[in-house]
Amino acid sequence: MTTVAATSTATPTLSSETPPVMASDPESALAILEVETGSQAEQADRSDRESAELQEEQQNEAAVAAMHDKASHMRTQAWMDFGVAVTDACVQASAGGDGGSGSGASSDSQTAALFKSCQSLLDGMQTADEADDDADVKGDTSGATAAGFAVQADGEALTDASDLVKAALGAYQQYVTTQAQTQAAALHRA
Repeated sequence: MTTVAATSTATPTLSSETPPVMASDPESALAILEVETGSQAEQADRSDRESAELQEEQQNEAAVAAMHDKASHMRTQAWMDFGVAVTDACVQASAGGDGGSGSGASSDSQTAALFKSCQSLLDGMQTADEADDDADVKGDTSGATAAGFAVQADGEALTDASDLVKAALGAYQQYVTTQAQTQAAALHRA
């Protein structure tokens, strides 16, 4: 299984450490604060979602690994059962060979026991292969889900960046408008 790591695209955000514009009027300051608060809320939501997605991906990987381990144990058990059956047939053959009489019937039952043990081995191996295939399917499904999460995160990051640019432009437009009104009022008073 190939794991698709969730990619996190950094969205340009306004940092609270360095204010982008020091607005002198309350409306512009409020607009800038709204942009910063919205950006921080989006970052917190994205972080929570990415954490939940990562946890789900780790749980899926653990489930796939457990399924592969179970298939491996099934394969080992099939070989062990086969070994026990063959050993039992060999012991019966050596015990039957000492008795001398009825060796034809004993030989037929030994052949049947060997055939049955081979059939059991093949059935066990097929079941183990099917379990491995199921684990591969689950792993592929998990990988597709992780890829979907990455695509969704990229799409949301693009939308968030676009919204951030729009909000920043709106805040700047309010700032410029307020500044122009202030200058016009100052000129009018003069």
